[in-house]
Amino acid sequence: MRKLVLEHKVKTKGDADKGERCPAASKAVLEMKRGLRQQYLGQFADLHLLDLSLHEAESVAWDTTFPHLFFPILAEEKVTNALVWAERQRAVKASTSELSFAA
Repeated sequence: MRKLVLEHKVKTKGDADKGERCPAASKAVLEMKRGLRQQYLGQFADLHLLDLSLHEAESVAWDTTFPHLFFPILAEEKVTNALVWAERQRAVKASTSELSFAA
């Protein structure tokens, strides 16, 4: 089975200079991202899902006027949604396994 690898490598013209335009906000967001990653490490079996959630939150935060203020809230929402999704996937997989043994 082939493994699908999703990487966010697309950068726009605006992405290149965000850190240059707002170095304090960029540093604050990066520090928060590292701290939140450490905080949520134990809750994720798939670290890629955690990193993807934090990256998506950061991306959305940079579309706001104050990314360093919005990032923690967005990150919490994305991480919570990812955890709910992962749990639902585990439940579906478990019920599918039970059904296959019942047949």
